[in-house]
Amino acid sequence: LNAVAPKSTFPATDIIFARGGDVTAAIGKWNRFANTIRLRILLRQSQKAYLNSIPTAEISKITKNGGLLGAGEDVSVNPGYVNATDKQNPFYGAFGLTPAGALATTDNTANNYFLKFIEVSQENDPRLDQFYQAPIAATDFGALNGSVSGTVVTGTGFVPGLLGDPATGATRDQFIMPAFESLFFQAEAIARGWLPGDAKDAYTNAVQEDFRWLNVTTTTSTLSGVAITDSISNYYLTNNSTPWPSDKTAQINLIAFQKYISLCGIDPLESWSDLRRGVLILPAGYLSNNKNRAASLPNVLTYPQSEFTTNHVNIPTTPALRTTATIFTEKLFWQP
Repeated sequence: LNAVAPKSTFPATDIIFARGGDVTAAIGKWNRFANTIRLRILLRQSQKAYLNSIPTAEISKITKNGGLLGAGEDVSVNPGYVNATDKQNPFYGAFGLTPAGALATTDNTANNYFLKFIEVSQENDPRLDQFYQAPIAATDFGALNGSVSGTVVTGTGFVPGLLGDPATGATRDQFIMPAFESLFFQAEAIARGWLPGDAKDAYTNAVQEDFRWLNVTTTTSTLSGVAITDSISNYYLTNNSTPWPSDKTAQINLIAFQKYISLCGIDPLESWSDLRRGVLILPAGYLSNNKNRAASLPNVLTYPQSEFTTNHVNIPTTPALRTTATIFTEKLFWQP
C-alpha cells in the first residue's frame, strides 16, 4: 500500500475508504484496518503459552505502520445500493423491509436470553431499543432459544440502530467492522500490556463509541426511571454497567462481555471466538433450549459437502474438519 502509488482509478474502485476522493486518507485507513485485523489475530492466540509475553515484533509492525482504527473510523462498503430487488444494503435486505415494504424475514428475531439479561443484569441498557423493536405485547418480547421449526416466532425484529432509518436503510453503507470493535481490541491489548495507555479509559471509549454507532446519543433521557442530563453512555458506565475491576483477568473478561453486547446482530463469530478462547464469560442460558441440541457450542465448523464434491483433495485431514463427530472435542491451534 505504501510502496506503489495507486492507479488513477483508485478513488472510483475503492468503494470502502476512497469514496470521498482522498487517496492519501484512504491508504492510511487501509493500513489501520489491516493492523486492526493483525491485532485481532494476536488476541485470538492470547490464551496460549507461546504468546504469554508481549508479541513485540508484531505490535511493532502495527505501531510503525499507521496504528489502528480509531473512533469514527467505521469500515463499511457501498457500491451504490438502491431500494430494489437484490440491490439493497445486504443486511437491510435480509432483516429489514423488502422494496415493496413487507418484512424481509419473520424467522430472525430477538431471543429472550439476550433481552432478559440486558434488561435485568444491565438495568435496561439504553442500547436495547436500538437493537430490537419495542415489546409487541407487555413482556412478549423475544422468542425462546431453539424454538421448534415451524412454530410461530413471536419475538420482535431489528430497528434503526442496526438497520438504519426506514426511509434510507436500504441504501445505507453495509458495515464490515464498526470502529468500536477496534477500540475493544485496543482496550484488551492495553490490559494485557501489549500497548501503552490506560485500559479503563480505552474500555470507556469503546463503549461510548458503540453508543455513537448505534446513535444512542441523547443527552437528556431516562434510564431505569431516573432522569439524566449527563451523556447517556457516561451514565450507563457509571451507574448501570459492571464497575471496572482491579484484576487484569477480570478487566479482560469485562471488555469481552461489553464487546459481546455491542456486537448484537453484527458479528457473532467474534463473540464465539471469545467464548472459545475463554475470555467471554456469559450467564447460564445462552445455549439452545432444544433438548435435542448439544450441551455445548462446537469448537470448529466442518467443511460443507460442496467442498468434498469440488475440492476434496485440498480438505485437511484433521477429523474435526471432515466430520461432525469431533467438532466438540477438536480445537483450533489458538484455543486453550
